[in-house]
Amino acid sequence: MKEHPKNQLGEFQSRRARARRRLRLLTAITCAWAFRSLLCAQTVSTPPQPTTSPEPAYRIEAGDVVGIHFFYNDELNTKAQVRPDGKISLPLIGEAKIAGSTIEELAGRLSEQYKDKLRQPAITIQVEGFANRRVFVGGEVTRPGVLPLVGKQTLMAAIYEAGGMTRAAKRNEVTVFRQAATGNIQQFNLAVGRLGSKASKPSPAMEFVLQPMDIVVVHESGIARANRFVEQYLRQMSPALLTAGFSYFVNAAVLQ
Repeated sequence: MKEHPKNQLGEFQSRRARARRRLRLLTAITCAWAFRSLLCAQTVSTPPQPTTSPEPAYRIEAGDVVGIHFFYNDELNTKAQVRPDGKISLPLIGEAKIAGSTIEELAGRLSEQYKDKLRQPAITIQVEGFANRRVFVGGEVTRPGVLPLVGKQTLMAAIYEAGGMTRAAKRNEVTVFRQAATGNIQQFNLAVGRLGSKASKPSPAMEFVLQPMDIVVVHESGIARANRFVEQYLRQMSPALLTAGFSYFVNAAVLQ
């Protein structure tokens, strides 16, 4: 007995639907695997724990401004910016490569070089300007931009130096991007929290110490994104409606 054409059509549609579901499942698995591989290619690190070990001696870099002072020969005092090749020009000895040296190393090396030219080559060195001692703070802060990094500065201190967070900031989502010595980009996700809260320990942002050339991004809250969407939607409304007595305050979420 032959099967009714309607039953054959229904079976065919059922098989096609199952094939589509399998195809969608396979596509989803493939996309998920590709996304996982992409995430694994990035360097995502947990915030480093604060240490009490002494900081390593600072090494002079290209772009730094260095002052070299001769105790008994003031006429030789020199103030110069380190060139991209790491060198500066000094009286009597000419070109000297100083980038990569600590203050103590450079003072000893220059004293040795001036030994045959000065009776008492007593030399002191001071770094008067730092080229790369700065951080970048952006996102939901009052004054985004480049900030000088003076001494040991925490993430919270940098945010306050940038004017603090705006009302649209998401306090539990601040990201710091840092380039490691290997060239990979490290990503640190931290929560700032609120001052004066009764937490058992300070927030990670109060202990996280920034390094030169770090990039700090304060993210926008979901409520702020929703308010911005509403504002953009209302701006697209008919001018006739807006001039007929409609007023709105997006930040307060009030429509009149």
